[in-house]
Amino acid sequence: MTEPIAIDPGTLWDEIYKTDVDIHAQNNYISFSYLKALPGTMQDHVFGASNTLLEVACGPGMISARLASEYPSLQILGTDISPRAIEYAAENFKLPNLKYAVLDIRAVAGQW
Repeated sequence: MTEPIAIDPGTLWDEIYKTDVDIHAQNNYISFSYLKALPGTMQDHVFGASNTLLEVACGPGMISARLASEYPSLQILGTDISPRAIEYAAENFKLPNLKYAVLDIRAVAGQW
């Protein structure tokens, strides 16, 4: 029987973001399209004037940046386990209502 291989997700994604940011961008565009397809009342609730949005696993930050651009009154914090992804996001997407932070959501799971 083969032993399972332990993979550190942060290291895995750091390697992916070194070369495949464009592929991730395409996937994020598709995901953003789904968000925009929400019924109007859900969009009003999610993207309302006084809301704060936490994006978990934001990758290189493209959806967070797009949302921040389209909804300037929405405060957004994009988080990801990969320091490289967050570095990329912070370097490439600078908006007053947008911040990025490295976060392993497993470290805070169950605290809310």
